Amino acid sequence: MKTVSVLTAVFAISILSLAGCQTIREQRLGMTKKCPNCNLRGANLTGLGLENADLKGADLREANLHGVVLDNADLSGANLQRADLGGAWLERANLQGANVDGANLEQAKLADANLQGASFRNAKLTGAVSSRQTNWCRAIMPSGARSTEPCVTAAATPPSVQPSKLPTPANLPACQLPPALTATSVPSSATRTSPALWRQATLNRTLHHFDYKTDRNARGVVGSVISLALSPNGKLLVSSSAEQIDNDPSANLTRLWHWQTKKVVCTLRGWAAEQPFSPNGQTLAVRLSDPSQKGEQIQFWDLRSGQLQQRFPGTHRLKGISPDGKILIMQADRVGPKVPVQLWALASGTLQHTLLAHTQDIEAIAFTPDGRSLATGSYDGTIRLWNLKTGAAIRTFDARSKVWSIAISPDGKTLVSGHGDFARTWNLKTGQLTHSLKGQATDYVRSVAISPDSQTIATGTHGEIKLWRLRDGGLINTLNNAPVDRGRLCASEVWSLKFSPDGQTLVSSNCEMINLWNYK
Repeated sequence: MKTVSVLTAVFAISILSLAGCQTIREQRLGMTKKCPNCNLRGANLTGLGLENADLKGADLREANLHGVVLDNADLSGANLQRADLGGAWLERANLQGANVDGANLEQAKLADANLQGASFRNAKLTGAVSSRQTNWCRAIMPSGARSTEPCVTAAATPPSVQPSKLPTPANLPACQLPPALTATSVPSSATRTSPALWRQATLNRTLHHFDYKTDRNARGVVGSVISLALSPNGKLLVSSSAEQIDNDPSANLTRLWHWQTKKVVCTLRGWAAEQPFSPNGQTLAVRLSDPSQKGEQIQFWDLRSGQLQQRFPGTHRLKGISPDGKILIMQADRVGPKVPVQLWALASGTLQHTLLAHTQDIEAIAFTPDGRSLATGSYDGTIRLWNLKTGAAIRTFDARSKVWSIAISPDGKTLVSGHGDFARTWNLKTGQLTHSLKGQATDYVRSVAISPDSQTIATGTHGEIKLWRLRDGGLINTLNNAPVDRGRLCASEVWSLKFSPDGQTLVSSNCEMINLWNYK
C-alpha cells in the first residue's frame, strides 16, 4: 500500500507539474508567456494568443495549435512532431532547429520566420504562406531533401507551395469604373425591421473568387477571402484575398464587385484596409508588398480615373481611413512593451498622434458613427476608445480575452466584440458589459457585424454564423457555413461579415467564396 501511495503521489506531482505549465491554456501563458522546455505534449492550445511566447525546447508533440497566433514566438529546438499548426500565425517566429516532422502546417503564415535547420519531413505545407524574408536555410523539406537556400539571403517559396499563373500587376486592367458606381449618392436608410425575420434566413447566392480544386491544379492558387467592405453608396463590394502571384506567396488581390450584378468589375494588387474607402467612395486604399522598394507601400486609387492617386511609404500595417477621409490609421512596430497605433494626416503625410497603450497586436478597429472616435481591439484582451482629433484615450473595455473582432452599432450606443468561443456587447458610453453571447462553435469569433437598424448582431466562427438580438442578447438563428470540401481547413472559417446598407442581406466570406444570406 505504501508503494502504491508513493507511486500515486509521484503521478500526482507529475500531473501537477504538467498542469502547472499548461495553465498557459487558462491564463494565456500568464503575462510573461514563458514556458521553455515545458511538457505540453497533446495539449489543446487553440484560441490562445501566444505571440512573443518563450517555448524554446518545449515538447509540443501532437499538440493542437490550429489557428494559434505565435508571431514572434521562440520555438527554437521545440519538438512539434505531428502537431496541428494548420492556419497558425508564425510570422517572425523562431523555429531554428525545431522538429516539425509530420506536422500539419496547411495555410500557416510563415512570413519572415526563421526556419533554419528545422526538420519538416512529411509535414503538410499546402497553402502555407512564406515571404522573401523567411529563412529556409538548411531546413529539411517534406521530401527529406535539405534546402539549398543560402543562410544570408531570404529563401524562396518552399517546394510544396507552387506559384500561381495569375496576371502580373502590369497586366491587371485599370480600375476605371463607370460614374454610376462611384457617384456620391448615399443609400437609402435601412428600415427598422424585426430581428425575428432572420429566423427564416437562407443562403441566396455564392460568389466564387476561384474554383479551388480546378485552380489549385492549374495555377497553384491558394487563397482565403479575409476581408470585406461596402462602398459608402452601397454600390460596390470589396473583397481581399491572400493568393499566390508571380512567385510571391504573400501577395494579395483586392476585387471590386458590382453589388447589383454581383460581377467583378475591377481587380487590384494588394490588400484593402478594414475601412478602405474615402468618404465619397471614390478612393480606395490598399497595402502592397513592393520588393523593388525593399518594403511596403500604401496606395490610394482613384476609382473614377483608374489612376494611382497617392503613395504612402512604410512597413506598417494599414488598418483604415477615418470617416472624414483625413486620417490614416496604422499599426507601427513595437516600441518597448507597447504596440503603437499611429494616426497620419493624409493631406500632409505627417504623423499626428501615436496611441501607446496596447501591449499586443491590434486585430480590429471600428469608428463611432459621428466619426469622432476610434475603437481598437487587441490580442492583449482590451478594447480602447480614442479621440481621433486629439489622440486622447477615452475609455478602456477590459475584455480579459483576446479580441478578434469589433463593431459599433450605427446608433452609437453599443460595441460588440468577438473572443474565443463567445462574443460580448458593451455600453459604448459607460464601458459596461451588457451581454455575453455564448454557444459558439469551439473556435474563435473571427468576425462580428451589426445591422444598419442596430437591432441584429451577426457573429462568425468556424462552421457557422449566429444571429442575435442586440437588445437582450437572445439567439435568433444559426446559419450553417460547413465546407463542401472537408479537405479545406479554412473552408468554413467565417473571416468577415457585413450587412448591406438596406439591412436585408448579410455578406460572409471564407476561403474562396463570398456568401450572401437573405431573410426574404
